[in-house]
Amino acid sequence: MDLIPTKRESFEQEKPETRQVRRNRIEILEQKVRMLEAELLSSKRMFQSIADNAPDVICRFNGNFEHLYVNPALEKATGIPVLNFIGKTPHTAGLPPPMADFWVNILTQVLEKKDYMTFDFSFPTPIGDRDVLYVAQDHDGSGPWLWALDTNSRTTRRVAYGT
Repeated sequence: MDLIPTKRESFEQEKPETRQVRRNRIEILEQKVRMLEAELLSSKRMFQSIADNAPDVICRFNGNFEHLYVNPALEKATGIPVLNFIGKTPHTAGLPPPMADFWVNILTQVLEKKDYMTFDFSFPTPIGDRDVLYVAQDHDGSGPWLWALDTNSRTTRRVAYGT
């Protein structure tokens, strides 16, 4: 039984059992697509929740250094609203020129190296100095994407158990 009609036969000329098998397969495929879409949505929500609540700055840039994603920690670090970054480069997002130049320089280096790099630096922000930056490049088939993670070293107070 051929499930794909040839030029000589049309869907209307198929045997009823062939049409039913085709409908069943289509239904199964549609169910699988719905299941995969639900899993993808769940995964996106989980990432969004983690990234949005991370204390460290997380950014994603395209190959033109335009911000595609920034988490709320960037607003806390810069005092610039998150929405001011989306679709803008570090220069057009409102960062001070020296900081914007620094970011473009880092992103250019990572783009040219086609790998990840770690930068150890310090710069003042409204919530204190930031001091380590990890930048990586990845590809999704449509071009290079750059991820930046500002992992600010923090000293925490240790509390003895039971006190």
